[in-house]
Amino acid sequence: MVGDIVAPLRRTAVDYDEGATRLIESCLLHVATILGDLMRDSIVVVGGLVPRLLIPRGILPPGAAVHPGTTDLDLGLRLALLVEERYREISRRLREAGFEMDVNDAGNRTRQRWRRGSRGSGLARVDFLIPPSSEAAVPGSTQHLEGDFAAFVTPGVEMAFVDQVSVALNGRTLDDEVAQRDVSVCGPAAFVVLKAPRSTGADTPRMRTTSSTCFGTSGEALRMWPVASARSRPKSKGGPGHPGAGFPGHGRRRAIARRKLSCPGSG
Repeated sequence: MVGDIVAPLRRTAVDYDEGATRLIESCLLHVATILGDLMRDSIVVVGGLVPRLLIPRGILPPGAAVHPGTTDLDLGLRLALLVEERYREISRRLREAGFEMDVNDAGNRTRQRWRRGSRGSGLARVDFLIPPSSEAAVPGSTQHLEGDFAAFVTPGVEMAFVDQVSVALNGRTLDDEVAQRDVSVCGPAAFVVLKAPRSTGADTPRMRTTSSTCFGTSGEALRMWPVASARSRPKSKGGPGHPGAGFPGHGRRRAIARRKLSCPGSG
């Protein structure tokens, strides 16, 4: 991610461990049981777990690339949380469930990333992202929320609240308890918008795999998305007057998304 997090740079699928991704899937289900209603209207899943949630491996066409996975859970926060101060409820519930502020390799506090240990499976980490609150907000900086709680300022997160679907999760939590919850996940257009700033001028094997997984060399996986979303419920659609239209950089990111979606095999 960005900010003061120091993490190994992963570029190819072999740099990702399937067990680590499964841990993050359990972490998402665990967080969903804790935050409940907040996961439906104020928090959306973004980042590396999205391709697996939108397009399950079982429906991919033969030979299609499988997304390599992720090592952390990225959660986008709705900007309205700042005004309503509902972030206090988020942090309170997480603390009570055993989550705490993370520290980086240098021993520095990372308020925008929290962690929790699981039974014999290591640490599960959660990164919090939030849209810029003004034109003066610096992408990659941190938005202060509380003494031990902050979020990465990330342009494009607002689009994830415009293009999102509800995905049903079934599995085991970090406490190895069986659970079922619905979570809000950013849709394919919003996912491209969020990835575009990182992929522009930075063509890496992982970015090519991400693009291939979601769109395929000729768009096979993207065409399969409506099939995958049969288990999901579209939450909202964008339009000229939709909520994302007034955010900084919205026009440029929307243009990138249109170009990507019209040319699925493009970088």
